[in-house]
Amino acid sequence: MYAVRDDFGFADLLTVSEREDQDAGRPIGSSMKAAVERAVQRSVIERLDLLPAGAPPEKPEDLLNRPSLSEALAELTSKYDHIIIDGPSVLAASDSRIIAASCDATLLLLSQEASTKKIGQQCRDGLTGVGATILGVVVNSAPRLSKGGKKGGATGHKERVSPTRRAALPADSSRPALPQLPHKSRIQQN
Repeated sequence: MYAVRDDFGFADLLTVSEREDQDAGRPIGSSMKAAVERAVQRSVIERLDLLPAGAPPEKPEDLLNRPSLSEALAELTSKYDHIIIDGPSVLAASDSRIIAASCDATLLLLSQEASTKKIGQQCRDGLTGVGATILGVVVNSAPRLSKGGKKGGATGHKERVSPTRRAALPADSSRPALPQLPHKSRIQQN
């Protein structure tokens, strides 16, 4: 749909370093600026640019722990109002926690079919353990409900939405609750 080239992307940005600029006598940050300009691609949707993942590194956690992650994010935030990073599973590898710790906020995506309460709590704990700010939870793969509350219909939006508006993981005495997502009427439209 977007026809995105994946020959140079986010992973490639993380191999750029300030040392290259110093060694070549260039202004600090010029290599990262050029790399971002090369990697970012315009999409068919107005005001939406895409940054592909790039070549998968052998040890992503090593690449993500370099100063170049901060440099890449700084360059991107100087150009864009909002940056959304699609990361890997929180429990599968440390990559998502490293990325989340470097971002202003995190939105946790859980599959209703594959996630349990325990998995959700482990994800929450893993993210908050690195200082990530969790804005909320999106639950996908939820069955559609009809008006009567039965599976299968495309109507019944109210019945389908209300369970996901609550904090998905209730707090206990030692863990912070996930923030409640705002009700649709309280979301400011820009």
